[in-house]
Amino acid sequence: MKKKQKIQHSNYFSKLTDSLLFIIVSLLPFKQAARTSVLSKQWSHIWHSTKNIEFNENFFVNSQESEEKKGNQRRVFIEFAKKWILNFQESSIQNFILTCSDPGKYLTDIHDIIIFALDHNSKNLTLDFSDPQWDDCDIEEHPAIFDLPFKFYKHQFLESLKLASCKLGVSVFKFGSLKDLSLSWIELRGYDIQTLVNNCPLLESLSLIKCTGMYELEVSNPNSRLKKLVVDRCSFVFDTSISIDGPQLQIFKYSGKVGEFHIEGQKCIQEAELEFGLEEEFERLGDLLSDLLEQLDSAKVLTVDSYLLQVITHGDDPQYCGEGDLEIRHLILKTALHANEFPGIKYLLESFTLLEKLTIEIGPLKVLRRYEPRYRFNPEGCWTKNLILYKDMEIDVKEVEVKGFRGTKNELFVLQYLLVLASSMEQMNIYLSREVGEDGSNVETYRQRTVEGVMKFRRSSKTLRISVN
Repeated sequence: MKKKQKIQHSNYFSKLTDSLLFIIVSLLPFKQAARTSVLSKQWSHIWHSTKNIEFNENFFVNSQESEEKKGNQRRVFIEFAKKWILNFQESSIQNFILTCSDPGKYLTDIHDIIIFALDHNSKNLTLDFSDPQWDDCDIEEHPAIFDLPFKFYKHQFLESLKLASCKLGVSVFKFGSLKDLSLSWIELRGYDIQTLVNNCPLLESLSLIKCTGMYELEVSNPNSRLKKLVVDRCSFVFDTSISIDGPQLQIFKYSGKVGEFHIEGQKCIQEAELEFGLEEEFERLGDLLSDLLEQLDSAKVLTVDSYLLQVITHGDDPQYCGEGDLEIRHLILKTALHANEFPGIKYLLESFTLLEKLTIEIGPLKVLRRYEPRYRFNPEGCWTKNLILYKDMEIDVKEVEVKGFRGTKNELFVLQYLLVLASSMEQMNIYLSREVGEDGSNVETYRQRTVEGVMKFRRSSKTLRISVN
């Protein structure tokens, strides 16, 4: 009976017309579309009509092999791509991705493959010539060697563009339909960013990842539609300098070194993420960090890292941040819950008076050379001694989420503090770490510590629900 049903289902499937199968296969990732060619004789040619094409050398090249073997595998990859496009019969494609970490020997072939994508009016184009094994700390040691074909700059159908390790002609970079642009491992001279934004009037999202050569990142076009700006581990010629005055950003994400930030008139920002993992040494830059938070005063969601938590109280006046004007509703802390971070955590909790949700993502500590605590600090005394609920000390947070919890003393200190001072808290979700500790402790050990600790703590909220997952 089951065999008969299977045959019937197969017959139903084979009755679909090729035009319907073309639609189905175009909804699949390219690698999955390729696998459909073995389903039946009918399917053997269908995947050559997909609208989503991805030529990714990682499907062919094993990074663990010798350079000679990788070279042979890359040659097979390029020959596959050339042969595949010769069999493509459709007039247009939607998405095109080309990934090749060592294009030097195949510049002509790669040029022809890109022309194929342009001739078929690809709307979403990704060209990635970076090497996954490049070290993030040596950004300037990997100059791009591939020049984009001249025809690329005449392609006006693009809506989304991602480029990695290409030589870019900024002066002729003009795309009237482009909405999403991502650049990585690319040298951007002087004030190229302002030119790019001006030349792409519909641009809504701009991501700059490990780019080099900028004097200053400036966006000051009042007519710009830019809503999302991501700056990730970019290298500036001088000190980091970012100036935004004009576009009404909704999302701002920054990862890099502390610098001068001038973010003027941004009243539409909904989400901000700050990460300073490139900083290695301790400096008293708390005033710069506090000033940055005040410039992001309209953000509703804020993510900060271990560096900011350790340094933000090292300023001239660490008692106030934003003078009560900050709109933060959801605070996300990427923290080790180390004693060096505790003053910064308390500082933010006391500054964000409108806070509704607190997320604590427990991870490694950012170790800073020559770190000096602002004052002698006793974690247990800070979090657990003399915890009396006064009206002006209350934390109005309604929901707390903790990820990677192990039930250590420092972690339990923070929970106790929140349970006492967050009198309006309705839900606390604790997600235990799945990693095995150095002492052999595991998730069951963490669960036991957490349950035993939480059961002892006094709670101010009468309606609080606690879950341990």
